Amino acid sequence: MRNALQLMVCVALAGSPLAGHAQTPNSVQITDGESLVRDCTPAQDDPVRGTRQLACAAYIAGAADAMVSLMNASKAGSKPFCPPETITYAPIRDAALKYIRDNPGMAKSTAALAVDLVLPQIYPCPK
Repeated sequence: MRNALQLMVCVALAGSPLAGHAQTPNSVQITDGESLVRDCTPAQDDPVRGTRQLACAAYIAGAADAMVSLMNASKAGSKPFCPPETITYAPIRDAALKYIRDNPGMAKSTAALAVDLVLPQIYPCPK
């Protein structure tokens, strides 16, 4: 069910008119911190407000899923974070946006790095 929802969001966003996410047929746009902040906090009068919020949710969920998958596939003995069975995206979104805002250099860095860096803060492993 979750994969179907993610697929539907991706299909819906594929043709969305999000500023700053323009692509040519042979390129991939990397979401930077500035774009993620804009998508996660659109103005009330933004004509694509709902689309931006969906893009934010999909990006955070995808980045977090990727980090969890990489961690689970790793053969390393210690884990950088210990997520619960069910992860909700709001705490990750809030922490990532705060991290980007508190670290101006993140504005032009890939937003996935912010998600990666906050996961151990949100979901620390027991000692």
